[in-house]
Amino acid sequence: MTYVERAAKSVVTRYGRDPWAVADAIGLAVYEMPLPGKYRELYIGGKRQGGGRAIVLAPNLTAADARALLAHGLGHHFLHTGNRLHPGARRVGFIRSERQADDFAAYLLVPPLELTRRLSEIDAPDAYELADHFTVPLEVVARRVSLLAGDTGSLTPIT
Repeated sequence: MTYVERAAKSVVTRYGRDPWAVADAIGLAVYEMPLPGKYRELYIGGKRQGGGRAIVLAPNLTAADARALLAHGLGHHFLHTGNRLHPGARRVGFIRSERQADDFAAYLLVPPLELTRRLSEIDAPDAYELADHFTVPLEVVARRVSLLAGDTGSLTPIT
């Protein structure tokens, strides 16, 4: 089990899978306002910084995008410290932290046992139906299936 998976599992155990309820439970403010460039989510603050912790979401997001982006921001909150706004960054640390936040969101929003059950049905749903079922964008379902399969390619549930 990876560091990211353990962190997500801990959050699910303590607060559940609803990113809005998690943010509320930990006192993390969520705002909606225009963001620069192509940004749709921004995490402000860190575990080691005093007050001012918040996640800013761009306006006019779909419900699925808002859930996924909030979960991504929660990934930054639980996994990383400090602000990480680096427009156009290509640094390895930045890319790794973004990937970890994406993985955290996939672990938080898509329960492994339910995903495995749905995928093993005789009339298994396609990726679009799964995204709709879990109220997440297609990319989150694809990431979660990839994480579930791991390096072996088998779809064994991660409990």
